[in-house]
Amino acid sequence: MGFTDDFSDCMNGKTLPPELANALPSPKAALAFAAQLVKGATVEEALIAVGVGAEAAAAVAAVVVAVAVGVIIGAVVGCALVAAGGSVGLGSILASMDSSDTDVLQGALADAGFNPSDVAAA
Repeated sequence: MGFTDDFSDCMNGKTLPPELANALPSPKAALAFAAQLVKGATVEEALIAVGVGAEAAAAVAAVVVAVAVGVIIGAVVGCALVAAGGSVGLGSILASMDSSDTDVLQGALADAGFNPSDVAAA
């Protein structure tokens, strides 16, 4: 099983729609999406920012409209940690991301159990 399967299983376990999990095919995309939400973007805007087409982003946003943004952020970050844990080092994923995204994710990553000093070092 790869990231997509593990991430989808985790997201579905958190009662988030599979459409959201399917729109985020990599740990980097998932964390960048969460960072966009932390920065204040809507779900649709955040999905478009990570490369999801406008029509697909609108469809996913319509499905998750009743879910609180904080719940989505927590689930996405937590599931990205779980799914990336064995096969890909999360530190290397964070190192490849824009530093402003990494900065805004520090609190969410710490809440999900990732060591904040590792985030700062990435």
